[in-house]
This record gives sequence, structure tokens and C-alpha cells, in this order.
Amino acid sequence: MQQLGVCLLTYFSLFVGNCIGSVNVHVKNTFIVDESGRYPNELLDPNFVENLSKWGLNFVRLGMMWSGVESEPNKYNVTYLNIMKNVIELLESNHIFVLLDMHQDVLSSRTGAMIVYHHDPWPLQMAPNGSNWFLSYITEACSHGFQCLYNNVGGAIESMSHFWRLVGIAGTTNLQPFYEKIAKAIRSVDDDTLIFYEPVTWGVRLNGKYFGTEFTHVPGGDNYRNRSVLSYHYYCIILSLESVPGNSTILLFDRVLCDHIEESLLFRSVQNDLAQLDGSAFLTEFGGCDDSPTYDEQLDWGLGAADVFLQSWAFWGNSYNDQETIKRLSRVYARAIAGKPSTMEFIPADRYFYLSYFIDTNIKQPTEIFVSPLQYPKSSYNITVNNALKWRVNPTNRNIILVEPSDQIINSKGQDVLGVFFIHPKV
Repeated sequence: MQQLGVCLLTYFSLFVGNCIGSVNVHVKNTFIVDESGRYPNELLDPNFVENLSKWGLNFVRLGMMWSGVESEPNKYNVTYLNIMKNVIELLESNHIFVLLDMHQDVLSSRTGAMIVYHHDPWPLQMAPNGSNWFLSYITEACSHGFQCLYNNVGGAIESMSHFWRLVGIAGTTNLQPFYEKIAKAIRSVDDDTLIFYEPVTWGVRLNGKYFGTEFTHVPGGDNYRNRSVLSYHYYCIILSLESVPGNSTILLFDRVLCDHIEESLLFRSVQNDLAQLDGSAFLTEFGGCDDSPTYDEQLDWGLGAADVFLQSWAFWGNSYNDQETIKRLSRVYARAIAGKPSTMEFIPADRYFYLSYFIDTNIKQPTEIFVSPLQYPKSSYNITVNNALKWRVNPTNRNIILVEPSDQIINSKGQDVLGVFFIHPKV
């Protein structure tokens, strides 16, 4: 497997996830595809990383901190870079994709405690503590710091560009020109790797009505559509502002607002952005940070919505020793599809998986279905396919089902033939 380093221009930290794709990837018709056209401190622990792969988690969003690489201007920490290189190589050896991620929540460690000048009611006089840390974004100090970065005060953009050049060997007004400069630096040393780019947190909602990303093209321009991925994340706003206490479940009104209104609008807004920008998209953060029923409900709903909209995802949260969360994340999914996906769904309560796709007989590699051993111990499942498909177990990895067109379809060379694959538990 060739090393895959994927660069995100700005945001977030360490995540494990599930990616529809394979190696040597690029973007085609909003999907991340491979060369065959299929749609596809713990991270130094070889046993843990091997288990990630066995559980079907084939994507890690890895914090590559600017302050770690360049602790002082023009002074680079070679030890830090070597450690990150070791992490990436270990993940690579287990067939896990890596997203290099410059995490910058509220921009600076100093922003969270800084008293700032304010006009009532906003910006805030002082950054809040505790669970409402994200309100630090509306302090004057944080906003001013971001604008200084966008305006290249003190050569900040050149410094960040050099950071990504080293690693790689808000919309229209701020983020797009900022991303253009960073992308140019990355492309000067790496013209092939996927670049993830992200709008302001709320900008991905209600595209074309009230907010929207306001991006007019992918970083680098239209020639880079097949190497660009719109990054976004989802947390229900009402639960962020007013958390559910203790072990309570989500109230019915909140659940309808979160699951059936806000989340649906977000995913559809992403589809609208892709229609305008082209390229692909990736849910690079969702989940939660506790073990409450609210957390479980939002996690399960997010995983289901990602299936419905055929989105790869990265989970945020601690799963290192949490077997219940690991089992939730270890799902059945198509990690590469030899054709155009139509529908994919895994129903964990019933352990049913369904996939349909339009078969492309020009693709000689099979569709690959990962079957989680945590969901089906000892291969306790049955498989059903329609007449257009045939299947077999991968002899080198029994958790992978290889699905190919039936002989009848290959000989007929029919167009727009729908293949249907269904897996369910043995009685």
C-alpha cells in the first residue's frame, strides 16, 4: 500500500473513522474513488492499530499541530516530525488512511483566558469556562486573532504555508483566499494528495438560503476538483446550547429538531455545495464526549444519516477502551464499490445490511464489503444477492466479502444494471 497523506487546511484533532475508499484516491462525481474507479500515544501501539483495522475503522484524523512542528519562528522540531512519521507509517502498514489535521479550536491557548474589550452584549468580555468553551469564538480577542491570520500579519500565512510545504515533502472574504495560498504551497511539493477544506462551523448549514459556505471553487481552482474534499461536522445546535442532564434521553421535541430537521438540512446543504463546487465531501467530526443516552442516540443517528447520504465519516470521542462504542462504530459497510452507489444502509438493532449500486463492468476490481466480526462473531451471517451479482469471501481476509458481476451480466454487457447485496444474521 502506498502512503496516503491527506491534508486538511485548518481544524481539529485526533479521530478514528470509516472511509468509503481505497488507496491512490481522487474525487469523481462527489465520491472518493481509487485508481480502479471504485467508490470507495495509542497510535504508536501496534496492537491497538491492528485492532482498528480488524474492526473496519480505516481512517484516522491525526492532529499535526503547527505549534508542535514550529514551536518558535523558523525553528522546527525534528523529533515531533519523526514521531508523527512513525504514527503514519504504522497506520499505513495496517491499511488505514490518514488525514493530517492542524487543529485550532479558538485559535490560541491564550484566547480562552484573555479579558477583552467589548460592547454589550457581544463580543464577550471574557471567554467562558467549562462546557461552553466554544463561545470563546465570539470574544474580540479570538475574532481579531483570526483576522490577523487572514490578513497575513507578521507573515502568518507564509509561515503556515511553509508548515504544510514541510509536512507535504470564512467563506469568500477570508477563508477562500487564505486556502488558495495554503493550497498553492501544498501543491508546490505534492500535486496528488487530497486536500480537505472547511468552512466556518455554521457555514455548511442552509446553503443558498441564509448561510452556506460561500465558496465559489475548490482550493486551487476547477482543475483540482478531483483532489478536493469539503470537510464538515455535525452537532445538534440545541443540544450544544442546552445539554441534556444526567442520564436522560433526548426530549421528543429536541429529537425531532436535531434528527429530522437540522441534520437533514445539513446533509442536503452539503449536497447543494457539491453541486456548485464539485469535488467530494467528508463528515470529519460528529459524535460526543460522554456515555449518556443522548450521546448514544446522536451517534447512532449520525451513523445512519451518513449511510443515507453515502458519506464517509470520522467519529470524535474516546474509544480506546470503550467496547460498547467500538462495537457501535464497527459496522458493515462497502469500503469500495465497482460502480455508482444507489443505496447503502446498516441497521445495527437488526444487524441487517443492504447495498445497491449500478454495476460498471469496465471496472475489473470487485466491490468490497467489510463484515464486522463484532457484529457477526464466527461469521454468523447469511448473504443474499440478486441475479446481477456473485460473491465470495476474500481468502486473505475473511472479514471482507468480494462482490462481482454475475457471468450473465458480464456476457450481456448491459447498461444501468442494478446489483443488490443483502446480509443478515443467521437464525
